[in-house]
Amino acid sequence: MLVIQIITFGLILAALIMIERSSIESIDYEVFLSAILMVSIYLILRYSLDWAVGYIFNCQKILSVYRYQRLSFHHLISLVLLFLFTAAYFSRTSFEMITPVFLTGVIFGLLVTLFYSVRRNSTTLITNFFYFILYICALEIAPYALLYQAAMA
Repeated sequence: MLVIQIITFGLILAALIMIERSSIESIDYEVFLSAILMVSIYLILRYSLDWAVGYIFNCQKILSVYRYQRLSFHHLISLVLLFLFTAAYFSRTSFEMITPVFLTGVIFGLLVTLFYSVRRNSTTLITNFFYFILYICALEIAPYALLYQAAMA
C-alpha cells in the first residue's frame, strides 16, 4: 500500500511539475522518477520526525494510533486518486484540466483525515493542546509547503 501511495502522489506531483513548466500531453519519465524520489524522501523524513517527536515527548502510544489512522486514510486517498488518475489518462483528458481536480481531492482528503483524527482524539488533544499545535505546525503543514517549494524550484 505504501508503494501505491508513493506512485500516486508521485504521479500527481509530476503532473504538477510538468504543468508548471509547459503544456503537456504526457508525464516525462525523469520528472516522474524525481517526483517519486521527493515523495519517498518526504515520507521517510516525516515518519522519522514523527517518531522522534513521540519519543522526545514520551507519547509514542498516543502517536502510534494517530499515525496508523493517518496512514490508513492516506492509503485510501491514494487508491481513489490512482483510480481517477488512470481513468483520466485513458480518457485522454488533458493533464492541465485534471490536475486542479486531483490537487483539490488531495487537499480535501488530507483535511478530512486531520479533522477525523482530531475529533476521534479530542479528549487527549485538549489536555495536551500546546503539543498538538506544535505537532500540526511542524509535521503536518510545514512539510507540504516545503515539498511544494522544492517541486517548483
